[in-house]
Amino acid sequence: MLDPSLPRRRVALTPAERMRRQVLAEWHGGHEPSSAPNRPAAMAGLMAAALMREIGKKIGPGEAVLAAAWKELAGEFLAEHTAPAKLIDGVLTVRVMHPTLRFELERRWKRELLEKLRARFGPGVVRELAFRLG
Repeated sequence: MLDPSLPRRRVALTPAERMRRQVLAEWHGGHEPSSAPNRPAAMAGLMAAALMREIGKKIGPGEAVLAAAWKELAGEFLAEHTAPAKLIDGVLTVRVMHPTLRFELERRWKRELLEKLRARFGPGVVRELAFRLG
């Protein structure tokens, strides 16, 4: 076991470790901090956390906010037979219970619902509506 009170000695890096550090430095835009974990699971956790932050920026309002707004904007009948499923990159996917209702939504109500959603959340949040059976 190493004694923490003893000074640490610099160890010469193998060519493979030197190459690894160089590649990581280029990828990250700087040198890898010495405190960064060297275990694959820890690195995967850090990468997943960063990815989730980026996804959160693209998704926009949360599901609860969309569901509440959908009931208000779509009206009682449509809200009973449809539900917002997901919002990704400005496309709001709405689950529809019946094929005939899906047809009517596409043909008659899509533009009006889209205008209401844009007025409520802003023009860049919901760009398109996609109706899916389910």
